[in-house]
Amino acid sequence: MATIFAGDESGNLGFAFDRGATKHLVLALVRFEDADASRQAIEAFKVRRRLTGRDLSYHELAIHR
Repeated sequence: MATIFAGDESGNLGFAFDRGATKHLVLALVRFEDADASRQAIEAFKVRRRLTGRDLSYHELAIHR
């Protein structure tokens, strides 16, 4: 069974505050102990909520066995 970590960030730290940059950076990291069950749960969640690929997606997962 593999452990997977997923991370994301939000914020624009370009220091051009008058052009939309933010003063805050938000980081999120989630650990899933069962990669296959996690992927199935995410897909089921997307179906229940009628989310498209653009609403909730991932590009790469780091898998540690």
